[in-house]
Formats: sequence, structure tokens, C-alpha cells
Amino acid sequence: MTRKKNAATKRTAIRRPSSKKRRVLYVGIYLLFIGGLVWFAGKAYVWYRFGVPVIGKKEVSSVWEGFYPNLKTTGLADAVISKNDGNFDVLLLGASVLDQVAARLERQLNERIEEPVRVFNTSDNALTSRDSFLKFRYLKDKHFDLIVVYHGINDARMNCCPADQFKDDYTHCLYYKVFDCLVNGDPLPVKQVLANLIPFEAPSPTMLADGAKIKTDRPFRTNLEAIAEQAAANDQLVMLMTFAYYIPEDYSMERLRSGQLDYGPRQVEFVCPAELWGTPKNLTNTIDAHNREVIAIADRFENVVFVDQLKNITPSGTNFSDPCHLTDAGCQLFVDKLMSQLSRRLPATNN
Repeated sequence: MTRKKNAATKRTAIRRPSSKKRRVLYVGIYLLFIGGLVWFAGKAYVWYRFGVPVIGKKEVSSVWEGFYPNLKTTGLADAVISKNDGNFDVLLLGASVLDQVAARLERQLNERIEEPVRVFNTSDNALTSRDSFLKFRYLKDKHFDLIVVYHGINDARMNCCPADQFKDDYTHCLYYKVFDCLVNGDPLPVKQVLANLIPFEAPSPTMLADGAKIKTDRPFRTNLEAIAEQAAANDQLVMLMTFAYYIPEDYSMERLRSGQLDYGPRQVEFVCPAELWGTPKNLTNTIDAHNREVIAIADRFENVVFVDQLKNITPSGTNFSDPCHLTDAGCQLFVDKLMSQLSRRLPATNN
């Protein structure tokens, strides 16, 4: 009886891993679990943040529409847009300010042009010149009679990083890195999703000082030049504008939030502090640098209509509700000045 018990005990001891081996096994399983959790979390974040499926086959169109949903909602994805389609087709490339004035612009164009006017507004909050370059390249097979471009402030956020981290295609920013990987079919960099890439939203307070070195002037120029060149090659008219802004001398975030600054009634649901893009001084310097690039490009291309909105729109609470967004009066002035410059290049009018 004792012999059988000892034999059973011995067999059990042989099958059972040693204490050290058990620890290694448990650690291995734990690390695999954590790795899988991190992988899934990264994938889930990309799906939640950008609306793009990241498990299974991805169609290129789903990536574009996930990042730029108004390609679908405006009808651009399915619309037939050609040079002789019987319509005056307008593409708006910008961010929230151009979106503010889109409806007014469409009304005035309809009043001035005999042809039916179709305005495809792809402007959206926080977009940069890089987004407009990417979208216009994506739409290269569609012919627009007019492309309206308005940028200058959102690119400033891209400066808020160390100089050695900055990339001209803005892939030092999480948003553009993920887009670049997905649209090119490259493996999704889950580690980088959780790493020190700068956010698409407000800069990290620790990186605001990095915005003093303007790094976006070159890519800003490259993006707008590419739009002008592609349009010229296809006999399309482009409107470029300097970016109008207003930061009062007594500006502070606290005074903005408490309504003590010279800003008028807002036409958007939010008021944006300058710190959404950088420090007030750095932001001013960056917008001015971008405006110089706009002027230089407009001088080079015959197919470009130039509007100096910085000069046209007086910096005051009459026209501005925050550093860049416009009041009702500011929106009307913006469109009036735009139409004044555009009128000489428009086709037959209803007048």
C-alpha cells in the first residue's frame, strides 16, 4: 500500500512543473494577455476615434470616408463632376471658418451665376492644409469650376513638438500617422498609437513652447502649391486667401472665458482660445508666416484668385467672436470681399 502511494506521488511530481517553471509559464501567459489587450485597445481606439474598421479587409474608400465623412455626406463620392456637366461646381477646402460662411457663399453664387451651382463643402473643424491637399488629390478625376481654399491657423498646432520630431507630412501627429498607414495598407503601428505622437486636438501644455520655431511654413506652402498646380493642369480656378485673425492686446484665456475681451456674439457653438493652437505670440507669428506663403503662391499662378482677408476684415469684436471665428457681420464681410474679387472671373451672371 505504501509502495503504491509513493509511486503515485512520484508520477505526480514528474508531471508537475517546478515552481520556477510555473512562474515562467505564468509570466509568459500574463505577457501574452497584456500584449493582446494592448493590441486590441489600440485597434479599438482607432475604430472609435476615426470610424475606420481595423480588423479584416479595409476598402480604401472606407478609410477616406472614416477620416473625411463629408466626402460621403456632400455627395462627392458618387457625384459626376465634369467640365461640361451643365453645373458650376464649387469645392470648399478649409476648416471651421470656411464652413461658417459656406451657406452664404452658396446663396450669393446662385444669385450671380446663370448655371445651377453645386457647392461641395468638405470643410470641417480642425482640418489643416494637409487635409485639403490629400482630399484634392483624391478627387483628381473630378473637375471643379472653382476651388476655394482657406487655411492658416490649424497647421500651427503641428509646430508644437520638438524640431527633430516634426515631419513635413504631419505624420508626427497621431491622426495623420494612422491615416497614412491605413490608406497605404501598412501595418497599423499600435505602439505608436500609444506612444508620444502629438494629438490632433489642442497641443500638450509641455510642448507649447516648441511652437516658437515655425516648422510648418514649408509644408504649408507645399500643400497649397500642389493644389494650385493640380488645378492649373486641369484648367480649374482656385481662390486663395490670407487668414484673418484677431487676438486683442489684453488677451488671456481667463479673460476670454469670462467674456472680458473685445469679441462679438459667436456664430459657432464653441469659443476657441488661442492656446488651442499655441501661445498667442507663437500663433500670431505662425499665421503671418503662412499668409506670406499664400501671397507668394498667388503671385505665381495665373489660375489663382487672391483675396486678402487679413486686410479686408478689421480685427475687432464687430467681426470676430474669438481669435479666428467670425460674427454674423464678419461672415457677411468675408463673403462680400470674396465675391468682389471673384466676380471678374465668373461666367455669365443673372444680373
